[in-house]
Amino acid sequence: MGYVNEMTHKERILAAMGKQETDYSPCLIFFNPLHKVTRENRKFNFPWGEHATTHDVVKYCLETWNIPQLVHFHIPSRRMHKDVTVKTWKEGSLLYKQYDTPAGPLRAVVECNAYWTHGDDIPLGTDWTANFKKAWIEDEKDLECMKYLFIPWEPSPDEFKSLKENFTRIKNFADQYRLPVSTPGGMGLTLGLQLFLPEKLCLKVIENPAIVHEFLEMEHQCNRKVIELAGNFGVDIIQRNGFYETCDFYSPKMLEEFLEKRISDEVALTHQAGMKMMYTAHTGIMPMLDYLNRLNIDCIFGIDIAFPGVDLNKIKVKLFDKKSLFIGPSSTHHLWNPDPQVTRNAVRTVYETFGKRGIILGPCVSMHSIMPWENLLAMIDEWKIINGLS
Repeated sequence: MGYVNEMTHKERILAAMGKQETDYSPCLIFFNPLHKVTRENRKFNFPWGEHATTHDVVKYCLETWNIPQLVHFHIPSRRMHKDVTVKTWKEGSLLYKQYDTPAGPLRAVVECNAYWTHGDDIPLGTDWTANFKKAWIEDEKDLECMKYLFIPWEPSPDEFKSLKENFTRIKNFADQYRLPVSTPGGMGLTLGLQLFLPEKLCLKVIENPAIVHEFLEMEHQCNRKVIELAGNFGVDIIQRNGFYETCDFYSPKMLEEFLEKRISDEVALTHQAGMKMMYTAHTGIMPMLDYLNRLNIDCIFGIDIAFPGVDLNKIKVKLFDKKSLFIGPSSTHHLWNPDPQVTRNAVRTVYETFGKRGIILGPCVSMHSIMPWENLLAMIDEWKIINGLS
């Protein structure tokens, strides 16, 4: 194009999300340090070390590669009813956690073994579902109790003041490096899978769809409040987690039935506030392309380009006309390969298929601390070559 660095990182990322022209296609990397249990004593490869701060990571990425990060601003989505109490206890290898609510007790039980990463706690939402002996939600009675834990967060004057002060600090940090601010804004069936457990939720959507709708509506109202507050503060991007909202678990018709209206409403609220929405969808997406196309999401993040059955040309035809893609080498298939050339080839495939407009390059979905560091360097180097930055 004949010009470099005419845009700030924030301008470039937001323009790419909006399918607008940019001076070059941005690169954005999410880093996952992984829990020590998951690392299994393998070498920690991030050069900033295990105890780095957000500032350390941002500074390293900018000074070393001129690559930005999203600056995250967390807004509470829910609060517990004032009369709810909580307790935890152990019985042998089993860990119990119970909320006593006005509707009765709500309990989860997990096997507390070497693979449990949460210590003496059972959070409301974890990917460690294999440890559960009793799910948080099994029936309507559990859901009625859960409603006392999912009251949309309406901040008190003091809470609002504290949140605003926190946002001002984060915004000043982001502005210092000319970076966009993002806020997590909902999980839907991703959270449902964690609370009901995967197999049980897949049966619930068939055998008892009413309880799933009721759960999703409860969560949706919390999401709406987060989006409203984020827009009032001046956040740039809402990150909607749809990782487990795919045809790995549900048919396209089920996704339409349970999610389409709710996500469309959340997107509309996001756009009314002048923000953009980025939606995570990793695997199991090929049967749901028409459904995704109908959602007015700005950017789809994390499609695994090497997953069996993925057709990038079909994705281009079905989605890329209206949506930007945050896409790149597969975390599972490319970034683990011992040959960095495999990662370079993946970068070339992305740009050869989609071009540069509307593309944000990055690992899909993240660079893990135990992956070969040479692969990330190969991805960055190939991105620079293709965009005329080397």
